[in-house]
Amino acid sequence: MPFSTIKKNSKEYTYFVAGSSKRLYLGTPEKPKVENIKKALDLLDERHEKIEEEKRKIKSFFPTKNKELDEKPIEYKLVVFDLDGVLYQKPWHEIDDEKVAVSTWDILFQELGPTMYEMHEKLKNSFKTGLFKDYMEWTYRACGVLQSCLTKDKFEEVINKRQLMLGAVELFEELLKNNVKTALVSGSFEALAQRAAKELGGINHILAHCKLNFDSRGLLESWNLKQTDYKDKVALVEKLAEDYKISIDKCAYVGDDVNDSEVFKKVGLAIAFNCAKPQVRAFAHVVIKSQDLRDIIPHLKFNTKT
Repeated sequence: MPFSTIKKNSKEYTYFVAGSSKRLYLGTPEKPKVENIKKALDLLDERHEKIEEEKRKIKSFFPTKNKELDEKPIEYKLVVFDLDGVLYQKPWHEIDDEKVAVSTWDILFQELGPTMYEMHEKLKNSFKTGLFKDYMEWTYRACGVLQSCLTKDKFEEVINKRQLMLGAVELFEELLKNNVKTALVSGSFEALAQRAAKELGGINHILAHCKLNFDSRGLLESWNLKQTDYKDKVALVEKLAEDYKISIDKCAYVGDDVNDSEVFKKVGLAIAFNCAKPQVRAFAHVVIKSQDLRDIIPHLKFNTKT
């Protein structure tokens, strides 16, 4: 394990071992060293990416076993994706929460400092305990907090630092080749959704929760919120299917967290991708444990419902 613990004066000091001669002090739960924790997580992400790339290179030496599968067209006519944790990697550890999903909202508040993140946590808890009538009120209040200090430059920095999921480009190339309609339905930021559309060669429909508007000085001026999260995802996917005259049984949805559970129950193929929560996986027809979006392609070519 890349950790070391030193005991001194009845106290334990935990370090992340970043190399043969470098250690990062992580602090304690009471007094965490936030910057060092972020650096440690970034280093772990880099290690994970290198390991995944090495695994792919090794797998490439296997002979192609199923040419028929490679040539088989995709069965589902509409594939809808969540954004955070699906099209973009998770720069966080999973939390065992049955009501709230971690997202770019969390990252943004973290980047604005401990005081702002504490306010974000208070708003989140107010939603979880029912003090807000719905998630729309929660995020409206959150935008009000952001208005006190968020600049356009800082927001774009956070959006541009998000890392595209492994295999995302190749998956969308396959979907385009098969004339599959694609959509993105997310409780995250429209700016990140627009970035995904650009990087993935176009997405037919983008339905993102929050659009932030900045003035000529680069200060947050206003925001537009759409109902695109939790149960609203169901209505949006059903509307897309209706507009395209596609049976809901020919629609697939790829998600990873609690706000995807309801739509999992409705579509023809529910794929839990990169999902650690058993209460979410329970509603999926397929569970993909890897962090490579190409691994969902075979399941789109057959009726894999269980």
